[in-house]
Amino acid sequence: MEKTSIQVSLELLGDMFDVDYVTTLLNREPCYTLTKGEIIKRTKQKSCVTVWGISGEREESVDMDIQMNPIFDFIEQNVESFKLISVECQAEWRISADITIIDEHTPAMVLSPRQIFLANEIKATIDFDMYARQKCPMCSTFKL
Repeated sequence: MEKTSIQVSLELLGDMFDVDYVTTLLNREPCYTLTKGEIIKRTKQKSCVTVWGISGEREESVDMDIQMNPIFDFIEQNVESFKLISVECQAEWRISADITIIDEHTPAMVLSPRQIFLANEIKATIDFDMYARQKCPMCSTFKL
């Protein structure tokens, strides 16, 4: 990818909970799960939490809403289930936007009143991770 890109994910994070229970209650297969103590492939370290997560595909864009809206649509359709899960699993929801900025093409980072309301309804943390990369004018490769 040579343009600014965004990927948004929704995760449930907790000490120990049944990821199958979350899948059943939300009627949605996760994109990934991790159990506390499981070895994380890319770091070779043990996970300190259990995770159930869904995410959109990484897309070249400077409009965060393209990625955020499907996540918030899913939350809106299942608000009561999200609340129940966080209480029963003693876990917390996190909405993460992973943004890779290329050549200073920064995305608009605006949360609508609807998004703020829904995140608050399920007591979700919203996390923005931003990484800046620039093309080297001499060789067209990227540097951090």
